[in-house]
Amino acid sequence: MAVPEGLIAQAWTVLCAVLAPAVFGAGIVRWLGLGPAHGWRVFAAWSYLVGQYTLAHATSLWLLARQPLPGWCLPLFALLGGSALLLAHRRRGIDRSDTPPAHDRWLGLLCIVLAIVCIDQFLRVNVQPILASDEGDIWSAKAKVLYCADSMPVPFGLALYARHTDYPLFDPLVQVLAFASHGRVLQWENRLPIQCFGISLLLLLSAALGHYTSRWLAAAAMVAFTSSLFFQCTTTAYADVMVAFALLAAVDGWLRWQQTGERVWWRLCCFGLAALLASKNEGSMLAVAAVVAVVIVRLLQGRRENGARLRWQWLWLLLPLGAVACNRGFNAWFGCSNDLLDPVNTGGHGLFGQIVALLGDRALPVVGFYGGMLVDRAQQRLLVLLLLVAALLRGRRVLAGPQLLPLLTVVGALVGYMLVFVGTHFEVQWHLATAADRTVLQVLPTAVLALGMHLGGGAAAARGAAA
Repeated sequence: MAVPEGLIAQAWTVLCAVLAPAVFGAGIVRWLGLGPAHGWRVFAAWSYLVGQYTLAHATSLWLLARQPLPGWCLPLFALLGGSALLLAHRRRGIDRSDTPPAHDRWLGLLCIVLAIVCIDQFLRVNVQPILASDEGDIWSAKAKVLYCADSMPVPFGLALYARHTDYPLFDPLVQVLAFASHGRVLQWENRLPIQCFGISLLLLLSAALGHYTSRWLAAAAMVAFTSSLFFQCTTTAYADVMVAFALLAAVDGWLRWQQTGERVWWRLCCFGLAALLASKNEGSMLAVAAVVAVVIVRLLQGRRENGARLRWQWLWLLLPLGAVACNRGFNAWFGCSNDLLDPVNTGGHGLFGQIVALLGDRALPVVGFYGGMLVDRAQQRLLVLLLLVAALLRGRRVLAGPQLLPLLTVVGALVGYMLVFVGTHFEVQWHLATAADRTVLQVLPTAVLALGMHLGGGAAAARGAAA
């Protein structure tokens, strides 16, 4: 089934590649134990992330089976499945009794306004087809190769059209769902479901900030974040906003599980970690940074009673492990490799050997470049710098608070990124100029959350578990 171009195509994309996954995800997260009473923004954000991630696997199976059904069946089954799960849970009558705080409505209104501003920018950008840059040469190219696998062998298509073919599949599979819904390759409409990850990120970040700090501080942080590099990147089909969203989701899920003891947050944390690993190669390093941060927090603060009993819930870790296995399996099957890790590009040293060999020569230039970005108001709105200053001002008190986890995650990730740039086989200044700003964007929402927690003074404990 081919859908006509123009406004009909745009509306059809929203229905099939945005709303259908969201409804599907709403049913799944409702089954996991998350409901609107946790906060409508939390519920909507997690519904979109979980729905898109789960449906991406259904799309991959559809491709592996050589598209046995019309592509529009995928969003149709998602709508029916999500609706059935929501109806079944409603009949069970299980829900939380508490309600979000009153100021939650004001932050929700602000979030809607910021989302409208972003959507207006989406419509301006989407008059242009996806032709070049990373969105055209990496993400959209890979999606087109996967969708056209019946008429063009995947290895040939990847070698001819795509760069960095080893990148994970979450972003391309989301675009494939848009192609499948229309019955043809699209030129720009496939941006829409990727762009909506930015809207979901705003929903989750505003809810998390409202959970930990005052209305005015949360509002100021949201406006500053939205006007940062995020505003530019969320209009593209890049995966960097997806990475930032998934990292924030995993960290926020872990913090809420530690605070409330509700197992739904542990399950969602695993979903966020899986989406992080499936979004971009940088997700692996960010996941390591988050896990190391958890270990350090446990060593310094001990185990929290709320999160002590998991038992069989550890099986949810199969989600992130499965994400790693799927990506490595795809790359092994089609012979895709990471150029940064390939010893051929580093004279046989590999990335880690290259870091050791070049640390003395490149450490200062790389640190200086990152330092310049942290004081660049146009890119980061000084948010990361403010976080570091707030942490220093709190001194040893920061070691005892929940804000230590996102702080350590951000610091660990930035150190990891700087080490990667030290060991890059590309010309270092060119590589920094073309990629470093997006690495900071990937941790920026988590940094904003940590900043809000520093300035909030433990407000979340008084509010309970409301979003």
